[in-house]
Amino acid sequence: MAANILIARFLGAADFGIVALARETARYAALPSDLGIATYGQAEAARCPTDKLAELADEIVPARAVMGIAIYSLFALFCIWRLQNRTTMTVFLVSGIFVISETLRADWLFRGRERFDLVVAARAAEALSFLAIVVIVGSRPHAVVFDSIGWSASELLMASIWLMLLPKTVGRRVTLRPNFHGWIRHAADAIYVPIAVALMWGGWLILMWLVAWTGSRHEVGILAAPYGLTMSCVNMGIMLVMGFFPTSATLPRDSELFAEVRRGLTSAMLILSIPIATVGSIIAQPLILFLFGPAYHESVTPLLLLIWLAPLSLVRAAYGYTLVSSGLQRVFPLGPVVAFAVTVAFGIPLTLCYHSFGAALAALLAATAATTTTITVSWYYYGDASMPAATWLVKFIGLNLAVAVAGIAFINRMNWTVYLTSALAFYPLGLTGLQLIDIRETAMALFGRGHVVTSA
Repeated sequence: MAANILIARFLGAADFGIVALARETARYAALPSDLGIATYGQAEAARCPTDKLAELADEIVPARAVMGIAIYSLFALFCIWRLQNRTTMTVFLVSGIFVISETLRADWLFRGRERFDLVVAARAAEALSFLAIVVIVGSRPHAVVFDSIGWSASELLMASIWLMLLPKTVGRRVTLRPNFHGWIRHAADAIYVPIAVALMWGGWLILMWLVAWTGSRHEVGILAAPYGLTMSCVNMGIMLVMGFFPTSATLPRDSELFAEVRRGLTSAMLILSIPIATVGSIIAQPLILFLFGPAYHESVTPLLLLIWLAPLSLVRAAYGYTLVSSGLQRVFPLGPVVAFAVTVAFGIPLTLCYHSFGAALAALLAATAATTTTITVSWYYYGDASMPAATWLVKFIGLNLAVAVAGIAFINRMNWTVYLTSALAFYPLGLTGLQLIDIRETAMALFGRGHVVTSA
């Protein structure tokens, strides 16, 4: 998060728009080489006996790497063919190396075996190395290219660390010979996950490219800054969802314990995400000016909409990934299908008319449709919506309303940092005081082997 904020400040909205568009396009290009195995593989690693773990890695890791190289080659040829501006083409080419690093990642196996210490260690190395590069490059000439190189290099570093740790985890070196038969077998089961991701990311990518074509690179940067800030918060929550993945993958889907885990996960996502959206909406203007500078003052309005992607995305992840972990990945894309339809029907005309604001509004509408559909699908297959008890919801809504009303009443009478600090202090006290969360169970969930249930 810190590195991306610095890049936005150093480069300015126009160049940051190029960087953001190149990254989102590279992420989308990486999907065919993964085919959902990174998510599906975590569930497989959780179920896999220890003596079969090396065989699972043999079937997935080498073939994904070969696919990554092949797809990056096609990506590079397309960029050389279509992009006329030399700087833009260079940014896209070096950002596209992400496709290779993404397919080299083996964190799915570590997450499945609950080795989150190794996941965090590699991510920390990636974040710190990227931050160091951004600080060193600063606003030097051609910083837009050097920052893109730094991003791809840090992603490769992270993937390399996981590859180096892999033999010790599986008990031997992974064979370098691609096993396409095994890879295709896993991909056939996992294909529904990338379909879902492709629809969600595809909708957003269409909106970004529409802003670029009908507006300017500056408007892309104005839109990308609040979106990146929101997604940084979402990614932290996704790590918590993935922490539940190994447990939910080993539980029978009709068991009471599985239902308890689902309700607890939904409650945790609400507790984490709703205050982000509430407080973020109230301090949107000073927050944007503080983080990105006055040049991004136009990003305030998109942030007021995009910040609500945090609760929508995290609640959808809680429902969606439990469907995948319990073997119902075939229905996982239903929410994204509806979201993509909303993007096409409403997002394209909104973006054409209102540019960055229209794109932000369309993204919010699509996320709302996806989350509502995913909750409905989960209710259909499990027989309940996995929502916390009504009394819990009433107290939780009341707590967040109190935080919001206090912000609206006093934000103009005090420094925004005072309000933010007060909200951060009051919110945990309110959670415990209203018995919305149990500190002891939370500590066990974070540092022990227990799991937190916050919906009682």
